[in-house]
Amino acid sequence: MQCTSCGTIVKCPRCNVPMSYHKDTDRLVCHYCGRVAPAHECPSCHGQLQGIGAGTQKIEEEVKAMFPQASVARLDGDTTPAARQKITEDFADGAIDILIGTQMLTKGFDFKGVKLVAAIGADGLLGLLDFRADEKAVQVLSQLRGRTGRRGEKGCFVIQTAQGDHPVYNMLQGQGSPEEFESRLLEQRRDFSYPPYTRVTDLVMQDSSEQKVDNLSFLLSRKLAGMGFTSFLGPYPPLIDKVGGKFIRIIRVTLKRDSSLQRLKSRLGAAVQAFEADFKWAGHITIDVDPQ
Repeated sequence: MQCTSCGTIVKCPRCNVPMSYHKDTDRLVCHYCGRVAPAHECPSCHGQLQGIGAGTQKIEEEVKAMFPQASVARLDGDTTPAARQKITEDFADGAIDILIGTQMLTKGFDFKGVKLVAAIGADGLLGLLDFRADEKAVQVLSQLRGRTGRRGEKGCFVIQTAQGDHPVYNMLQGQGSPEEFESRLLEQRRDFSYPPYTRVTDLVMQDSSEQKVDNLSFLLSRKLAGMGFTSFLGPYPPLIDKVGGKFIRIIRVTLKRDSSLQRLKSRLGAAVQAFEADFKWAGHITIDVDPQ
């Protein structure tokens, strides 16, 4: 939700993320900590708020307006388990004509008679700050495509994109083999020292004080450099750098896959434990091996 007067995008005060508008409750909700807030005026200037973007509720509204005779249902994170079971059963039985949902629809469903599947805003998969973004996009879109044309039936799969010549979409259209696509990804990962040629470990540091987490993350990075860990990035704030009132900083350590790997992993774990003990900061550092 964005203010039409000052341009402020309403964010959760506990998490550095925009809050989402839920029409059924007429409230703003943080999808990270669950905080709820009124949706009537801007917290900065008290101006009027206006929705931007297209969530599942908005898409549901548009679909119902375009196909008034169709039975339409929605599956997303707000759907209760009982409602989810009922919706999936009704869709499988043909009582629901159009089903709208998030990525949860890509796995675990086997519906017959589905003639059309559409991926709305698929480019969002390509813009993830993750070296596996292209790989994950292929997996998600391939799974989504598999929802239609099952049991020998014909189906249509539509992708909404502004990057029609992207290698991911070219591969999905049969322009180049999966082997060629995989070879390109592996070449990039080798050039930039990413897995499977290395092992990545994130040291995730959190504290309610931004100054404290900044200072201690910097001190830990200096400690690692002094111990001979030369291949690391950070400390840096992640895209979502505050969740539940705690500020987050990350130090990403890259280790080569050779005979020294196990020894260096043990040294890294011992260094973190010693650092927490020295600064009486236990419980504030998480070691995330092979971060997703």
